[in-house]
Amino acid sequence: VAFKNVFDWASRINVKVFQDKPMLLMTTSPGGYGGGNVMAEAHKFFPQFGAIIKETFSLPKFYENFDQDNGVISPEHLNSLREKIAGFKEQISS
Repeated sequence: VAFKNVFDWASRINVKVFQDKPMLLMTTSPGGYGGGNVMAEAHKFFPQFGAIIKETFSLPKFYENFDQDNGVISPEHLNSLREKIAGFKEQISS
């Protein structure tokens, strides 16, 4: 709710609230889809407001795959996240 409220007010000042910045969008949730529904909407909606989406990452089953001290603990998801970060860095460095 807080993000939506800030976004609504910021977009009244400048509709291109993301100012044509490249983005790596990430979502998570306790469920198996990892916030995929929110990700799909953001991926569709954010470019209208100046987002240049380069990569996306969703972490499913947050409580099973994330530890506060160690971050992403699932090797499969950690490798995927690292690949997304590397791909994002590569895209923005050119």
